[in-house]
Amino acid sequence: MLKTTINMKHNINIGTYPKLQAFLKRKSTGFKSKKSKVLTSTDIKKCIDEAPNIQYFVTKVVLIFRITGAYRREELRNITIKYK
Repeated sequence: MLKTTINMKHNINIGTYPKLQAFLKRKSTGFKSKKSKVLTSTDIKKCIDEAPNIQYFVTKVVLIFRITGAYRREELRNITIKYK
């Protein structure tokens, strides 16, 4: 992933640097990637039913939008609230 990122952002192919590749390989020994936590349908239902609306209303709305697939991440960021 690092190799791809450096190539994309800086247009440098680190494949031509064998010492750098060996160094990065040594440093990554024992690395374990973290798994992202996944909400189950019961967790989501519990959150929507039990969380107080006063504190978590916006969170509930965003959660419902994301579950239904109504918005992408960028679109959620651009949502605004208009008061009358």
